[in-house]
Amino acid sequence: MHNDLAWAVLGVDPATGKLVEDAAKKRGASVGRWLELTLGEARAAAAERASVELASRKREQHLRDLMADMAESLMAAAELLRKDKAPTEEMSAQRAELAAPLHRAATEMDASAPNVENIQAWMRRLEDNAPQASAKPARRGFLRRSA
Repeated sequence: MHNDLAWAVLGVDPATGKLVEDAAKKRGASVGRWLELTLGEARAAAAERASVELASRKREQHLRDLMADMAESLMAAAELLRKDKAPTEEMSAQRAELAAPLHRAATEMDASAPNVENIQAWMRRLEDNAPQASAKPARRGFLRRSA
């Protein structure tokens, strides 16, 4: 066996070792270099997933904030309607002030913004795909601890 392909990891069966050596040969690298490259790619992919997840959480929080602003505006508008006062200049100013968060939300969302049903379905998917705190992470890869 060529020197840069010589390697030993306790607890790895010969078939797995052969697969690793073949993968390293296909890539034109030693087994050690192949491991470094593979682990580096895995770290980069994990960092990308974390970045996407963070952006998703930020978008979700922004959406929740916008919806809270809309709810406040609607509650205030309902309160004004309940009082059944005649419109005055002061009330027109109040209505404009109350409508500001709704206007801001409308301008921030683009033309392809989903409707309420789509938002609810999206939030359900987020909750369904959220990792369970009690679930153990699956062991992957070919390196194992020897007993």
